[in-house]
Amino acid sequence: MTMIRVLLLTVVVCGLACAAGRVDPSTLDQKVLFGYQGWFDCPRKGAARGYSHWARGVPSAETLVIAMYPDLSEFDPADLCAVPGMTIGTKPAYLFSARNANVVRRHFQWMKDYGLDGVFVQRFIGGTARNQAEGDIVLRNVMAVAAETGRGFAIEYDISGGKEATFARQLQDDWRYLVDTVKVTAHPNYLHHQGKPVLSV
Repeated sequence: MTMIRVLLLTVVVCGLACAAGRVDPSTLDQKVLFGYQGWFDCPRKGAARGYSHWARGVPSAETLVIAMYPDLSEFDPADLCAVPGMTIGTKPAYLFSARNANVVRRHFQWMKDYGLDGVFVQRFIGGTARNQAEGDIVLRNVMAVAAETGRGFAIEYDISGGKEATFARQLQDDWRYLVDTVKVTAHPNYLHHQGKPVLSV
């Protein structure tokens, strides 16, 4: 009986250790993947963007659009945005931006810690031109921390809101840009399956 317990414990520990190691990007088999929208933003020094997807304008009880407040206790306050006039108890309230590489690094470290394999980086078809013009900051953050943490990633397009006459061309043009300019599929952690790069639409 004791031997069985030791064997089961060994299997569980080995399973967790294997999951936390580097992900095999050559297959989708036995992967747990998440959609990574990366659309949350907040004002930082020199940044013109507002509280994207947190609130309509400056956050307040009337303008917040989130269902619940995130637990930010594991983040360095220097990587967050203090929200004017809002507190949690007696402490300042903060929000995060996925345009900050340290925020994305924390998200990917959690995936590594809990044996989760990676993400589909979501791109809205209507936002591809803006993403390109801004240097694809969130995607480049993902690429950097995927390499650091050994997580996998692939591109996923959301075509809702696309125009029937133009969305296919937009998708093709953006995919060429990602492959030729950003070189996503050449990244060692880009997910492949049966020898081909993964792309979700």
